[in-house]
Amino acid sequence: MGTDVRKAAQDGYPEENLIGSDLHEEYLRLGYKLYGDETTCKINFFAADIFDLNSEEDGNAADSPLYSKSESIANLAGIKGKVTHIYTGLLFHLFEESTQAQLARCLALLLL
Repeated sequence: MGTDVRKAAQDGYPEENLIGSDLHEEYLRLGYKLYGDETTCKINFFAADIFDLNSEEDGNAADSPLYSKSESIANLAGIKGKVTHIYTGLLFHLFEESTQAQLARCLALLLL
């Protein structure tokens, strides 16, 4: 729902420099409803599956333009090489060790 990225904005990080992503668009929609900031929030949110990063490079991944504030950042491939920090919060514990390793590799690709 974007709680952590909104907290970073509240702590002073410029909203326009923040990107939030979730697997399901519904969570993004609920986040806007919970915080009541759909028209004022400058954080770029989009739905994406980190494990689909390679297919996004091929142009086959679905975007979530409904929540993208920037047409150039509507999927994970659009932020590849533009990211300086990644916060994954409560994510890695959801997967077994081999999938955690795959997740780490996918996230590392965003930093390259």
